[in-house]
Amino acid sequence: MLTRIATLLLFGAVTFQAAAASSTDAPAMTTHKDFTILHSNDEHAALVPSPVAEFGSPGARTRGGIARVAMVIERIRAEKSAAGEEVLVVSSGDFISGSPFSWLVLNESSPELDLMQMAGYDVVTLGNHEFDYGPEILAEYLKRLGYPATAAKLPIVASNTVIPDGHALGETGLRNTYIRELDNGLRVGFFGLMGKHADSVAPMAESITFADQHETARAMVAELRNAGADVIVLLSHSGEAEEQELAAAVPGIDVIIGGHTHAILAMPIRVGSTLIVQTGTEYQYLGKLELRFENGRVVMRNHPTVTDKPYLIPINDDIPPHPAVEQRVNEYRLQLNQMLADMTSGILQSNEQPVVYSAFTVSRNPRLSETPMGNLVADAMLYQGSIVSGRQVDVAFQASGVIRGNLEPARTDVNKGQISFHDLAKTIGLGSGPDNKPGYPMISAYLTGTELRRAGEVSILLSQLMGDTYFLQTSGLRWTYAPERSLWLTIPFLGTPIPSGRAIQQAWIYRGNGMSVMPSRLNDRFVELPRTDEQLYHVVSDFYIAQFLPMVGDVVPHLAITLKDEQGNPINSLEERILYYDGREYKVWQAVTDYLMSQSTQPTSGMLPAIPARYQGKEGRQVVVNKRPYSHWFGYIGGLSVAFIIALIANRIRARKRREVTTT
Repeated sequence: MLTRIATLLLFGAVTFQAAAASSTDAPAMTTHKDFTILHSNDEHAALVPSPVAEFGSPGARTRGGIARVAMVIERIRAEKSAAGEEVLVVSSGDFISGSPFSWLVLNESSPELDLMQMAGYDVVTLGNHEFDYGPEILAEYLKRLGYPATAAKLPIVASNTVIPDGHALGETGLRNTYIRELDNGLRVGFFGLMGKHADSVAPMAESITFADQHETARAMVAELRNAGADVIVLLSHSGEAEEQELAAAVPGIDVIIGGHTHAILAMPIRVGSTLIVQTGTEYQYLGKLELRFENGRVVMRNHPTVTDKPYLIPINDDIPPHPAVEQRVNEYRLQLNQMLADMTSGILQSNEQPVVYSAFTVSRNPRLSETPMGNLVADAMLYQGSIVSGRQVDVAFQASGVIRGNLEPARTDVNKGQISFHDLAKTIGLGSGPDNKPGYPMISAYLTGTELRRAGEVSILLSQLMGDTYFLQTSGLRWTYAPERSLWLTIPFLGTPIPSGRAIQQAWIYRGNGMSVMPSRLNDRFVELPRTDEQLYHVVSDFYIAQFLPMVGDVVPHLAITLKDEQGNPINSLEERILYYDGREYKVWQAVTDYLMSQSTQPTSGMLPAIPARYQGKEGRQVVVNKRPYSHWFGYIGGLSVAFIIALIANRIRARKRREVTTT
């Protein structure tokens, strides 16, 4: 993971004007061949409609569900078959991980791809979350479904996935390319890519690496053309910014089915002759591309600007479930319920069980900011960490990227305000621990006050450079910060950022008594945390965050963070700091569930514990202050100073080269 963080390029989004493809911008038609592509991305194990607490009630407004998707696929295939047209169904990755159904992966099941195969998918690629449990587990997942033999029915194209010799994943039949010849003679070629940012947030991929996207794309386009492909489709788990960049740099790709950023592209993007599409996440929509191949070019027949035919099909309560697929979903539901009962000693008997009431949605937005959902999760970790460890916890950290969504209550009259375990767990149930059980375990460690401020600096720095994934949510610690001061400057021409370690302006730490929940506003129970403070503070986080925080110091020494034990000694093994309860690793999802179920009930809640009103909005835990960036002052000093720095660097490089020449 350190390598991924240290080598991540800062890539800017290149904006392109989307152009509708109609009969007026295509050459005069001589012969043509029609076909349709149905597509989804970032399904995240949304096997049942969401929110679960609302599903099945009169007036429900739920979305998603693989059985509904299967019904849409079957209907469109029947309609197009009657017109003599073939339909291809594809996914651009992240079908695993995101709901409790993916926990079955750790219980020797492979529900997601099994159901996608049943629903009629023709080709898929891998996303970063396919590696959440490690590549060995992914290999087992595929082998349970009969891979590599199953690759003949549902191929997986993973063109830039580099697998070491002898690794089990190399025995599952992953392909660089795949060509499907349609009944009308059209040959459609596919390849798949893992994007740069997706690579950077796949820490559990371990020995698996991902080759350069542009170089791989050029090679795959050439390979497919040489093999006789008329149309080339890229299944890209990269996000629309990277996909636009790639389309501009690599000619010959007709369609890019995108993913990773969960963008709902209501209007497809066209870069040159390449069409780029994406459908959001969790089966919110199924994309429907009606395409025509004529005179060597692919034209979209149902582009939103030139036709009233639907491109994005909402997957909602208007669509009945496919009976056979729904039956298989129910089989997995029973498996999951048994697994939950075993993991919680019978406290939870069902994935659909209501666990808490809320009069409002707890939001994980806005990005790059303190959020209500982030506050709730961090508070739960601080509160439950104190109970489980038996020691007062001073600070809890959680990363925004581990918090997967809003906490939405049911809106129907029958069960209004209810939140099921499924709806709760899918927001905070990622990963696994050394025990290979679902969810990241909580860890307990100690940091100095200086290091607590550095953690804030790391949060601001990484989120500025790499996005919302690494923005830290906090409990017990508050600060004001100037994000534009996270860098001294970015060296011209090289684009190299120089971290300042001066983004945090002021910080305060909670010094109240006992294990009480954090107060709702900054008050006299918080004391200012000096910039230099060697006192030890008890910190809880999860196994994932605890791994990456110290790594940043290897790249940026003045942001070094060393996890310590109670005596201040550096921790040798992170596994020794995992919190256990009842002999088991204590998971983040358990902490949040236990915290919410410990709240008091209200008459309107149907006797369910109620989420406190404080989580309806932000609380001022992290407040942005406007400061001029340090680069502004460099501008005042003048361009000569920057030129001088660059000259020094260049001189050192030249001197090093001279030494190398002398010694060789």
